[in-house]
Amino acid sequence: MKRTQDNRGFTLIELMVVVLIIGILAAIAVSNFVSMQDRAREASVKSNMHTFQLAMEDYATQNNGIYPLAANNAAVLALLPGGVLPANPFGGATTMDWAAAPSASGNLGLTTSTTLNYVLRGYGRNALLPLIITNGS
Repeated sequence: MKRTQDNRGFTLIELMVVVLIIGILAAIAVSNFVSMQDRAREASVKSNMHTFQLAMEDYATQNNGIYPLAANNAAVLALLPGGVLPANPFGGATTMDWAAAPSASGNLGLTTSTTLNYVLRGYGRNALLPLIITNGS
């Protein structure tokens, strides 16, 4: 009797091609995932800016339309949820740069030239965000 060889299974070349394709797809997916994380963190900074804007407007409502100068920052911080700045999405603690533009990822900066207007900026991963919140010129 003649024995036949059972040729089930994959060759080494076929397995290497499959592993190569999976590797290429994984590299694309990881790259997109990191990019999406950065965009989500920057969106969180913009949300933090909006939260701070609400606190500034609340302060002005309570003080006859007058916005605080840097000396009254504790009064504005008290109006934030929990009385503290929102969490920094890039890690670490969020800081507020009073009377200056922010200089580190996730931080906010408030500039008040008079008690009638303010400019609020946020810092993204590598640079200032294009969103600038202001109530005056």
